[in-house]
Parts: sequence; C-alpha cells; structure tokens
Amino acid sequence: MENIRLSGGVTSVPDIQTTYTYTSDTTSQYYDLTNGLAYWGIVTQNSGTGDIKTTYDLNNDDHYFGVQKLVQSYSKTGGGPVASKKYTYTATPFGYTGALWYTTKITKTEDMRDNVTAISGTPDNGFNATNGLPYFAYAINSDGTALVTTKTFAFESKTGMGPSGANMLIPVASTKTYKVPNFAYTCNLSGATLVKASYVVWSNESGVWHPKATYSWKSDMDVNGNPISTFYGFDEGNPTANGWQLTGTIDKYGSYGNILQASDALGVPNCTIYRDDIGAPAMVAADARYGECLFSNYEVNGIADYQGSVALSTTPADLHFAPKTIKITRSGSTDQYARTMLTSLQTDCGSLGGKTIFWEFWAKADRATTSFTTLQTETGQWLITKYFNLTTTWQRFSFTYTIPANITDKQYRVVVRPPYAEGGSYLDGTIYFDDIRA
Repeated sequence: MENIRLSGGVTSVPDIQTTYTYTSDTTSQYYDLTNGLAYWGIVTQNSGTGDIKTTYDLNNDDHYFGVQKLVQSYSKTGGGPVASKKYTYTATPFGYTGALWYTTKITKTEDMRDNVTAISGTPDNGFNATNGLPYFAYAINSDGTALVTTKTFAFESKTGMGPSGANMLIPVASTKTYKVPNFAYTCNLSGATLVKASYVVWSNESGVWHPKATYSWKSDMDVNGNPISTFYGFDEGNPTANGWQLTGTIDKYGSYGNILQASDALGVPNCTIYRDDIGAPAMVAADARYGECLFSNYEVNGIADYQGSVALSTTPADLHFAPKTIKITRSGSTDQYARTMLTSLQTDCGSLGGKTIFWEFWAKADRATTSFTTLQTETGQWLITKYFNLTTTWQRFSFTYTIPANITDKQYRVVVRPPYAEGGSYLDGTIYFDDIRA
C-alpha cells in the first residue's frame, strides 16, 4: 500500500490523499510515473467531505482497459456509499476488416443517489454505424417506464453532407421522444407511444450547409399525457401538414457561419451584428431585420465617410474599447462630420417610413461641450437632429425617432459631429466616439 498526499497549498482547501494498492503481478497493471510501481485499478481520494473511490477496468482482453467502471462517494461519517455511478460499456472495432483498434462506448449508466437509482444509456446496437454516435437513448423513470429518444442525422437524408460530401456527420435532422412500457434495453419500440417530435431542415446555400428552419409536431393530450392525434413523419415538401408547426427560421448567415438574423414562429425577426466577421456579438436587436441595423466601431473597416478633421486615435488615454477610437476636432467653419456606412439594402426590409429607429454610441470630449447627431438616408435626406451634452468621461448616449410615413428611402446611417452649439455654430475642442449602434 502506498499513500501519496497532494496538498492544495491553501488553508481552506483540504488535502487530497490518493491511495494506490500495488502488486507484483505484471499482467494487468497501471504504473505510477513517480516511483515506477504498479498498482491495481482502485484509486481512493480522501477529502474533508468524504472518500471518492474510483474503480478502473484493468483487463487487457476486453478492450476496456483503463475505463472507469464504478465511482463511489462515501460520507466522512462512515458507512456505505451515499452515491455511485456504475458504467457498462460496449467495444466495437473500427478501421479495416480485422483491425485491432476498438472504440469504447457507454451503453448503461446506473446513477445512485439517496438510495434511488436512475438508469440511462444506449443499447449496443443503438449507435450510428457511420459516425459512431448514439441514435437511440433511454432513461428509466421511477415507475419503470422508459423515455426513449431517437435521432436521425442530417447526412442520412442529405447525401451532400455525408462522407462523400461535406463530411458533416454530427448535425441532427429529426428527434423523437417515446414512452416505452416494459423496456427491454433493446432498440425495439414495440408498444411505444410517441409524445413529441422535432425536425431541422438543412439547406445548402452557396456550397455551405446550414440549418434553415425548425419544426415541432404538436398534438392535444389525453388525461394520461398521451397524444390523441396520429403521428405522421415530417415532409419537407409540405412542412406544416399533419400537426407539424414552424418554430423558427434562420434567415441570414455571415460569411463565417454566424447567424445574422433568425425569426420565431410568428415571423418576428431578431438580428445579431458582430464586431467583425468572426468576433463576439456587438449587438442583438429584437423585432428588427439585419438590414435595418448597423454597428460601427471603426476597428475593422475604418471610417466609412467623413469631412473635416476626423481621424482614428490609438492613444491609450483616448480609447474606450481598444484598439481604436474616432476623434473629431473643429477645423474652421466648414461642415464637419463622420458617417457610418448605410444599412444594407434588403428587399424584405421595405421603406423606412413609419419605422422607429433606436441608435446609441459612446462619446466623450476634451472639455465640457455640446454636439448633435442625426440620421441620414441614402438619398441624403436629414431625418432628425438630436443634441447632447458631453464631459471628459465616456458616456453612453441613446436616441429614438419614428420616421415619417411618407419617407420612401430604404437605407439610413448615423452621423456624428465635432463640438457644436445648439443654434448653429461650431465650438472649439475634440469629441471622441466609439461603438455606434442602430
């Protein structure tokens, strides 16, 4: 018996003592890399809350060597295990016929807590032969009834996603959940009652496969929680037939697969704009289409359009979010501004008339001063002027404006200015702007 004590190094962290039982048998052993001694496959960790004993498989002949067979937790007050997890495995060969390589999969987990055991897993033949993932999984309820979930993978119906195409073997197309009485731990669904189902429509756009829409099968239930409607499989040609209902669509993707716009079951869109093509989201707008929103932080595309003394600053004292901030300094009495790019032109957005625009940005100045911001359409129409007061500290400013119904333009942008007095004259000084959203 060899004890190895590992100290947490902090007084609030209990020491963990790992106990290895060593043996001179050289047939089925692990080895401690510290001292080179072999030990049996039971490791016990001792801590302030009680022992955790893990049993490993050390049989070289069953292809499970090294896997966890049993994990048991004991109370520090003594007695039998208060919780445990027992694993059952299957091993299947992969590679060419007669290959010596095997992959190990869990077929059953028995999770015991407070003397109640929950059983879940996948039968031996419940794994997809192409990707090795479970297509059939079960969980046993306390009344003995099993809830079984089955999956079909998208590549099974979309050959372009399969091994000879994009090799996208993980995405799921359909999911179904059944209640199965007298479950026999096989993939047999005899006597099962389907209780819910969902489906994901996958679409190839410009050579890239994406989820396009999601559907769920709906039915009223009887007093026992069983559906009263007859189930029919999903038909992509007639997707809302036989109780299937649309739950959402993904309307637009970015060049790196980011979701730019998605709509719910009622067709209400939500859009996401990212700081750059592969970066984190910069804004999420509810009840708004992607073409109706914009974000500009100047760090990726620079300044879209400007006039006067406008520049990008990388001086640390100027920055709001690194690495760049736009700064506008008064330069004479000429018209001066910085403009974002126009919102993208999309046919589903319609005209701007009657729509409410919300826009915001961060700003500060080199002194206490005032300025204004406005919205401008693609034909140069000025929609509204909003004044605001600045200090030398970064502040977030936000504005709302409902565009008159007679406006037929379809695009807009945000315009910001150097210091400007309400009433019509430029002021001395510099204003810094960052993260314009609309």
